This record gives sequence, C-alpha cells and structure tokens, in this order.
Amino acid sequence: MFFKNRDTLFKCLVLMIWLFVQIIATPVWAQKDIKNKKGKKPKKMVVSLSDEYNFNLDRIFLTIQLKDSTGKRPIRRPKVEVYNLQSKEAYPTLSKNFADNKTELELPINRSYLLRVISDSHEDKEEAFVISLEEEGYEQTLALTLVPKKVVLDYEIVDLQLETDQMLSFAVINKYDESQILIGSRDSRGGRYTVKIRAEGDYNIEIDEAKRYAMYAENTKEKEKGKEIDITLLTEIPMLSVGQQIYLYNVNFEPFSYKLDDNMRRELDRVLVILNQNPNVVLEVGGHTDNYNPRNINLQLSEDRARAVADYLILSGIAPERLFVKGYGDTKPIDTNDTKAGRLRNRRFEITVLGYING
Repeated sequence: MFFKNRDTLFKCLVLMIWLFVQIIATPVWAQKDIKNKKGKKPKKMVVSLSDEYNFNLDRIFLTIQLKDSTGKRPIRRPKVEVYNLQSKEAYPTLSKNFADNKTELELPINRSYLLRVISDSHEDKEEAFVISLEEEGYEQTLALTLVPKKVVLDYEIVDLQLETDQMLSFAVINKYDESQILIGSRDSRGGRYTVKIRAEGDYNIEIDEAKRYAMYAENTKEKEKGKEIDITLLTEIPMLSVGQQIYLYNVNFEPFSYKLDDNMRRELDRVLVILNQNPNVVLEVGGHTDNYNPRNINLQLSEDRARAVADYLILSGIAPERLFVKGYGDTKPIDTNDTKAGRLRNRRFEITVLGYING
C-alpha cells in the first residue's frame, strides 16, 4: 500500500515538472533568446496570466520628441494624436504632460500610423510612419520639427509735428531671444509697413534714426492663435527740437511711490541712446502726481520722482549738467483725477528738450 502511494506521488511529481516546463520555462527561454538576438532585453515586459502568456513582444515604446524649427522658443500646450491608418484606432500617450517636449506611447509593431501634433504656438503638423523591429528595437524615438505660427502686423509711422507718414528704417525686436527683423525705408508703402512675426511673442519696434527723432519703441504683444490679422500701430516719434517732449510709453508710478519699475527703466534706456547720439542736448525731467494728497506733499513727491529718473540717467553715464529736475505736483494733469485710470496716467514723469550746450 505504501509503495502504491509512493508510485502515485512520483507520477504527480513528474506531472508537476512537465507543467513547469510548459508554463514557466518556455516563455523564459523565449525571452532569453530575444535578448541574445537583439542585444538587449525588451523594456517593461509584463507577463499576462491569459492562456497565451503574452509578454507584449508585439509592442514597442515610442518616444515622440517635438522641436522648434528656430531652436529658441518653447512649444506651448502641445497635443499629440496617433492613429492606426488601417483601423483608425487612436492610441493615448502614456504621460499627459510634455516634459522637455517629450511624450511616450505603446504601439503594436508592423503597422502604419498617422501622427498629428497641435500646438498654440506652432503650425499643426501630420506625419505618417511605420513601426518595425528590424533596426530600432523595442525603444524608438520619433523627432518632429514644428514651424512657429505667424501673424501679419501693419505698422504706420507718423511724425507728430509734421502730421505726415514717414518712410524710415526700424527694427522689430523679439524680447524673448532679442532676434530682430530689420525693415528699411524702401519697404514702406507711403509710411505703412507689413511685418510677419510669431503669433505668440512680446516685441518692441525701434526707429533707427535717433539724430532726427526721439527713438520711440512700441510694445507689441499679440495673442491671436494662428490667424492672420492686421494691426495698425500709430508710432509717435517726436523730433528733437527745443520744447518738445520725448514720447515715453507707460511710465506711471504707483500711489505714494517714486520707485522706477522695469518698464520705466526700459524706456529710460532708450532715452540713453538718444542722449549718447546727441551729446549736446539738455533735458528737463519733470515729475507729476495725482491730486490725492495735499499740494505740498504732492510737490515733494513729484520732485522725488523726477530725481529718481535723473539719478538713473546719471548712473548710466549722462553728465548731471545735461539734466534739470523739477517737480510739478498735481498742477499739470493730463487726465481726470476722478477715476482710477485717470489718476494712474497723472502719476508720471516727462522728459522735455530744453536746448543744447554751446548752442
């Protein structure tokens, strides 16, 4: 009886070993053979407990790398769609966020696909491709270069004194990477110019004739997405004549403050260009306030504002004798003091041409 039980036990052991070979060992051998054949083990292989014991050997991991054609700007809010050209099946990306403009997908091999990329900052792009294991293996990369979207801007340059359109040279400067688009006077159509720039960007335009005009820059920030639009900008460029104010853009102080912000310093840097190219010109720096405080306090605050501007110019290399500082308090408003917006406009500084040294 004991022998019979041992015989039964032996048969059970043989059966278990046979099952082990069929279920466990064969897939491991297959995996080892692939490793030797391809030079590396397939990544992220998950053993399925289905009857087929699927190791995902029929799939690859595809990294999609997006690049800007200029190599200088980020690709904003990209969206990637991948479709099987035969079945039209869509394949989702494994990550929702594009770190370093990259994302990954898991795709079946030996199939044809269509990749579609949509972005707020770049032109849409489609590309067909085929996935196979012949060359790349189980981890592959597909690089796609995107072209920035462009919009059309129409500029008009006007001389305030003559009240006529002017044919001048100017530059459109990208504030992100400082790249420039140079426009010559021959590009003018009666004082009007057309420039094509990136749809998402922050730009300045600067007039390149500082000896005749106060160099004025217009800040252009366009948020239209991909649509070609026309914008007319009235670029005011006053002449450097006695009594003439140099036009300044958005140089308004916070209440009770004489601190210069970044925009004020940018505008003053343009004034520095004018002063360096016109070394004999003498300027008055005038400070102004709204009417919120008593007049004596406003007078002191306006002088502090003018002094802060003059100090910045002097520290930048302008001789003190070329600058005269004056505080006007609230005596020369350019807007109503009954509204918040009006009071903001009145809290300003102005720069006026007084004359010329030895002239």
